[in-house]
Amino acid sequence: MREKQRAAKQAPKYDRRCLRLSSDEIQRNLETSMPHTIRLKVPQIGKTWVKDLVRGDVSFQNSLLDDQILLKSDGFPTYHLAVVVDDHLMEISHVVRAEEWLSSTPKHVLLYGALGWYMPFPTMLNIRLPEFLATSFYIECIKPVNAGGLHDKHQHIGKMVK
Repeated sequence: MREKQRAAKQAPKYDRRCLRLSSDEIQRNLETSMPHTIRLKVPQIGKTWVKDLVRGDVSFQNSLLDDQILLKSDGFPTYHLAVVVDDHLMEISHVVRAEEWLSSTPKHVLLYGALGWYMPFPTMLNIRLPEFLATSFYIECIKPVNAGGLHDKHQHIGKMVK
């Protein structure tokens, strides 16, 4: 499936084939203990907006987002489900992550909405740790980020991460 999508220069993603199963087919699959996953059904039209505290409004085309797996076939949650549930249960108000997580944020926005939960304020930072700190986080490494373009008004963010 994904190879065909790549050949057609389409974003590789789930084709939603299980959404076309009848109730009888679903019941039969459950009775025979067929392995299955639980996915987030992402809208295929419109955009999902993220209000990043550093970048401002960032939008993502829903048609490019995949129906994210939430529970794997072994019954364990994926990172995306676990982090949303964990942040909600801990009543987190602000989430600070490295910028490579920005592309996952629309999945989290949609999942919070599907669960009817308030979403913490997301902030994605360009955090490049010196090599000698790569294995252990040290809050002082946030300070040199200002030299890389972090505006002075965001210096307090480093204190939130500690």
